[in-house]
Amino acid sequence: MVSAKWFFLALASLFCAALFAQNPLLEASKLPDHLDTPAAPATQPLSPERRADILMARKMYREAAETYKQGSLNSAIIENKIGIAYHQLTDLNMAARCYQRAIKLDPKFSQAINNLGTIYYSRQSYRRAIGQYKKVLRITPDSASTRASNCPRRRTCTCSYPGARSTSKGRARWWRATPSASPPPAARR
Repeated sequence: MVSAKWFFLALASLFCAALFAQNPLLEASKLPDHLDTPAAPATQPLSPERRADILMARKMYREAAETYKQGSLNSAIIENKIGIAYHQLTDLNMAARCYQRAIKLDPKFSQAINNLGTIYYSRQSYRRAIGQYKKVLRITPDSASTRASNCPRRRTCTCSYPGARSTSKGRARWWRATPSASPPPAARR
């Protein structure tokens, strides 16, 4: 009984192989052009900046800093990114140097100025930090991220809503007017 099953299985496989071998429609050379499989797109090599961005996302900061340095060093954006990598490694001296180079390359690059302010703040050099933060606010007064990161009450501040006041009444008034909002920090219990 077992040998009969194997016999029929072998016979069926031979029949299928013979059928496909003789079928002219299955030959790849005779397929119409629209049925040809497209070739895989050629992959372009990643730039050093892109590779370093990937390393930063993977939290491999030292490797990212070295990879950024392989690219163009005459860009304020690249210098700022190198500074961020060193900042994440808590090498504040190297981070500050990179931020200063970025500012030297582009004096109106607010992100580097803000990052330098955070270095000064972490070193407890508050006057220098405030000076950098004020400079950023002069360059980009309407930037929400700048305002949020430089707010002195950033943990409890709700300055991002229109018509906000620094009093709890202003926060409560906004909260009552916005039904989908969570309660203001002063009203939470």
